[in-house]
Amino acid sequence: MKELVFWSKVAALGALLGSAVFFCVMQASLKGGTVTMPDLTGLPRGSAELRLRALGLNMNVSEERYSSSAPYGAVLAQSLEPGVTLKRGRSIDVVVSIGDKVLSVPQLAGSPSERQAELILEQNGLAVGRTATVSSDQPAGTVLAQSPESGQQVTRGEGEHASGWPGAAEVGDQPLRPAEVAGHGGARAAG
Repeated sequence: MKELVFWSKVAALGALLGSAVFFCVMQASLKGGTVTMPDLTGLPRGSAELRLRALGLNMNVSEERYSSSAPYGAVLAQSLEPGVTLKRGRSIDVVVSIGDKVLSVPQLAGSPSERQAELILEQNGLAVGRTATVSSDQPAGTVLAQSPESGQQVTRGEGEHASGWPGAAEVGDQPLRPAEVAGHGGARAAG
């Protein structure tokens, strides 16, 4: 009988210790389900998303805004304040910069090809306007002139009529033949 009582006490003590260990493990795992919200402001969009993923969080771009102070793709705002404790798996809304609404026209005259000039414009958030092919001693396809000129300020999303740009890019080749590339004169901001 003493042996049965002894083993009963051992079993009860084992169950108690097992429950305590189980409770501690559950507390630790539940606590591991929470994270502290980082400050994403100013980070590039990709870096912010990687940072949230590493914490078990998701990112949702809820809005894109023009910003003269933040570069294209930088996080301007986030739905939760930095330092807040939250559970893994949540989605965080962010506002991302689409750059400045006012852009500077890049240098296109002298570009060795019309395609290269188009790529430069695209990289700067602009689009090609009207082009003309003119006779020149330069290699075929060389951009000879541009309007508006390099360095002029243009507003993103506005075309020739809104901004008053009358010109066109001239591309060196043989005969003079106007070619409508985008349906508007001059460089225009892509929107």
